[in-house]
Amino acid sequence: MPATVRILQEQMLDTQRQTLRDLTAGGSINQWADALTSHPALAQILDRPTSTNHVASAWKQIKWDINLKAVKARAKEFLGR
Repeated sequence: MPATVRILQEQMLDTQRQTLRDLTAGGSINQWADALTSHPALAQILDRPTSTNHVASAWKQIKWDINLKAVKARAKEFLGR
């Protein structure tokens, strides 16, 4: 087997071993963050750092979208609490 093919196969094997370790451990933080940010209920969470600027009567869809973007950016923080 050529050395380049062997190196590629070893890298693929290492990747698969890491995936198996992550799955055995319940998933990585990044996997959980991805799952959290793709869940539709996340749109219902209020972004606390910007909440002092929120006025309920002024909320239109664009405000919800901005809030969701801010909450998604902080998804790992939620997992760390």
